[in-house]
Amino acid sequence: MRTKPPTSARTSMNVALELGFRRCAQDLRGLLLTTPLGWLLVAWICWDRVPVEQMGLWLGGFAISWTIALLLLTLLLRLPAPQRRRHGWMLHVAAALDGMAWAAMVPLLLPDQGADALLPWLIVVLCGGAAMTAPIYASYIRAHFAYLVGLFGVLLGHTLWRFQDLQHLSITLGLTLFLVLLSWHMRRVGHSAEEAMRLQLKNTAKNERLAGLLRMARRDAETDALTGLANRRLLDSTLTNRWQVGGRNDRRERPLSVLMLDLDHFKRVNDTHGHDVGDQILKAFAVRTSEQLRKPDLFARYGGEEFTVLLPGTDAARALLIAERIRAAIADMPLLAEPAVPLTVSIGVAQRTPNESTESLLARADAALYAAKQGGRNRVTLAE
Repeated sequence: MRTKPPTSARTSMNVALELGFRRCAQDLRGLLLTTPLGWLLVAWICWDRVPVEQMGLWLGGFAISWTIALLLLTLLLRLPAPQRRRHGWMLHVAAALDGMAWAAMVPLLLPDQGADALLPWLIVVLCGGAAMTAPIYASYIRAHFAYLVGLFGVLLGHTLWRFQDLQHLSITLGLTLFLVLLSWHMRRVGHSAEEAMRLQLKNTAKNERLAGLLRMARRDAETDALTGLANRRLLDSTLTNRWQVGGRNDRRERPLSVLMLDLDHFKRVNDTHGHDVGDQILKAFAVRTSEQLRKPDLFARYGGEEFTVLLPGTDAARALLIAERIRAAIADMPLLAEPAVPLTVSIGVAQRTPNESTESLLARADAALYAAKQGGRNRVTLAE
């Protein structure tokens, strides 16, 4: 008893078939656009051997089928992807018309006299055309069967019509054997191409999942789990990679200011209301402070109730205004509605001096924060 493949395998198979179907339609349309060159080749072979009326009949019929096939493929490729497979008959009809038009050379271009010399040339053209066309259908082998049905249909009708002509019969049988072998080979190639496409899709999906997991791991490694802000690791790497003296992206020519923030008497909140309330306050503080910052600013949790803000392109005067705005936003309204615990924040501000290391900059901002707390808290102090 055959078991159905798992859902993921069936999905991968359907996607592979859709991609192969679209690629086959695109390639066949591109091939048909070069078909008039084949007409010129046949016209050159048949020159002075085939009456003009017969040549015109074949070319006219070929032109009509060629136009219909191109229109069908163009309409098919313009359909939305979910509808394309439901209208697969368009691709099959276009492939069958192509096969029928080429096979029509045999009954329409063979004169009553001189066929012995011309028939092998037409068979060579048919074999060469079938071999050149075959790779087009490797991505969707079902369309190749439609092409062969069109080709065989015309040749079979011609053979039955002239079955008494042994030369026609033998050459047609030889062509049939060639096409059967080509069909068998193309089936193997088509299955291999389909399997390769499924494996490629599977590997692509795995790579996307791995890339997503890597992004999540990197984000988790650089994000504070409680507040969702940048953590100390991201803060240090940003300072090292972008602002360190002599680093890869040394930006000494641009001003940089740092804010060091500390919630006043936060230990008292934990002791009075518990650590759960303390955690909620830290998260609310992160949200309210972020609302006062710009997009390029980096807001990080430095540790405990202490936070750091990097203000790129900001001098000390502008940094003081931002710090004062943050201080007022925290002092004006409790961070939580229940319990409504009044809180304030002390902030130290420092602007980087020429050739100053990032370690020194952070130390000066921390010293300014210490001075703000020693000076009564709920204030902003500029580093010396």
